[in-house]
This record gives sequence, structure tokens and C-alpha cells, in this order.
Amino acid sequence: MANYSNKYVYGDLVINEIRQFIQQYLPIPLPWKSDDYIILTNGLCGSACAQIAEYAAEFNNVTAVSVGGIADKPLLAYSSFPGGFVFNASMIFNSLGKLNLLNNSLIPKPFPLSGMDLTFTLNEMYNKIHPDELSEFVFMPADFRLFYDENNVRNFSTLWSQVADLVGSKKK
Repeated sequence: MANYSNKYVYGDLVINEIRQFIQQYLPIPLPWKSDDYIILTNGLCGSACAQIAEYAAEFNNVTAVSVGGIADKPLLAYSSFPGGFVFNASMIFNSLGKLNLLNNSLIPKPFPLSGMDLTFTLNEMYNKIHPDELSEFVFMPADFRLFYDENNVRNFSTLWSQVADLVGSKKK
């Protein structure tokens, strides 16, 4: 935390809305436990995906499996930018125009290409394991790793079978 920011938790409101939705549409408890779930990722899991993955892994001990990376290096992280959002560049520059900020020398000029997406962090996200560090800067490795091969890169059911075999053999 620094002078520009305060640690703020708005999760209770969101969690209550999700809880109400689940109670309304899924009144019977689900038969699965956290051991029955696996996060399978290539590390390109950001924004809402990263928030869900971090919550599942940290609070519910859901197993994470990363695909790829370099063989003799540490595992890939199971998420990339948990406090991030993806915006279309046109949306951002339209908003800046409505605020009369496009002529400001501190604001970059609109991109010459349309349809570009920008990915950046708007929220500070903290996690259970490192409560005083921004999740954006904390390396959270997956529990297991697989590599793509000629078969599983074309057929994700093969990849999932390999994941199930790997995780099942390690949990015994």
C-alpha cells in the first residue's frame, strides 16, 4: 500500500449477490467437494478468471495444473493478473473524449489501429497466503505441470485424461 491507495474490501456485497443467486437457482447442495475440482491453465488466466482461480486454490484447496513452461524451471503461475480488466481501446478513448481529456498532454493519443484490447490493473487484489502483498506481484505456482504434446494439444479430452492421471497418482 502506498499514498495513492487504501486497502478496501468490496467482496461482501459481491459474495452476497452470488450467494443469493446460488440459493435461488441451486437450492440443493452440490455433491462435489473441492477435491473433485481441478484448475487447468496455461497461465493466461486474468481478471475474473484469476480471481476465481485464486479463491478456489487458496480458500478451498482446489488443485491447479499448469500446461507448458520450461522443463527445468519452476511451475507456471495458475493466474496472471487478478486485479485486471480488459478494455477495448475504443471504449477507453471514447470515455477520455467525453471527459475532454484527449487534448491533455499527459494522455496518449488514440491508437491508429482499431479493435485493440488493453489489459491493465484497476483493482488491488490481496490473497490469503500473502495478505499484505499485491497479488499482481506474488508468484503463485500451480501444484502440477504437464506439457503439450502432439495429441493433447489437438484433443483437450486427452489433456484432461492426462491431468486426471497425474493428479490422481499424486493424491494417493
